Formats: sequence, C-alpha cells, structure tokens
Amino acid sequence: MQTTHHPDPRLDAQFYDGVPAKRLVAWALDLIVVIGICLAFIIASLGLMAFFIPVLAFAANFCYRAFCLHKWSATLGMRAVGIEVRNSAGDRVNTAQAVFHTGLFIFIFMSVLGIFANFLSILLNDKGQALHDLLLGTVVINCPAD
Repeated sequence: MQTTHHPDPRLDAQFYDGVPAKRLVAWALDLIVVIGICLAFIIASLGLMAFFIPVLAFAANFCYRAFCLHKWSATLGMRAVGIEVRNSAGDRVNTAQAVFHTGLFIFIFMSVLGIFANFLSILLNDKGQALHDLLLGTVVINCPAD
C-alpha cells in the first residue's frame, strides 16, 4: 500500500530524470543567493554585521529558504533548474512544511557527516530523497506542466 501520492519513479520517470544533478546545481545557486544576501546586510550596516556572520548566515539562509518554499515550493536555485518540492499528498508545501523542511535541511547541513549522508541518500533511493525529505515525506521532482 502506497502511503504517499508522489509520482512513481518506475511509471513516471520523467518527474525524477536528472533531479540529483539539478539539486546540486540548485544548492550552489542558492548558496550564491544567500552569500549575496549576507553581503548586502554587511554593506548596509556599514560592516557592523560582519561581526555576526554566523548568525547572519543562519538567519539569511533560513528566511530565504523558508520564504521561497512557502511561496513557490522551490528556492530560486530550484526554480532556475526546473525542480520543486512536493509533500506526501503530492501538493506543494505549505508554510509549516516549508519551515520544517528548511529547519531539517539546515540542521543536517551543519555537519560534514550530515552532508555526506544527505548526498548518499539522494543517490541511493529511487525518488532521490534527501534525509530531510525522507523524514517529512517530501520529494523533489521536475516541475510538472500545469
């Protein structure tokens, strides 16, 4: 019995084609956006925010990802490569799911072991789900034509 309403990777492979590579590119693009946000805050504060880079980076990353996932079910990097997050019902994520997805993503990426486990998870399961996707029942797919 299937407990999620995600596309089946065997029957609907087009939803998963190239998603692991696209996730990597999207992650790199999102990293550039977050660095840009941090630099903007540092410049706007005349350099004072440079003393709080870890807090600034965490806050910028969290707010950016949660806002984008809530608004579009995808970050700007994900939108650029044509992928989005879907919840276990097959719908776009809601606000609470966006916040939890972002929180787990950041928590897992706080250690090298977490990053390694996340990438292995994406490569080794049939839907290309990262650890935070597995925990929340979400999946990243190619954007369907609406």
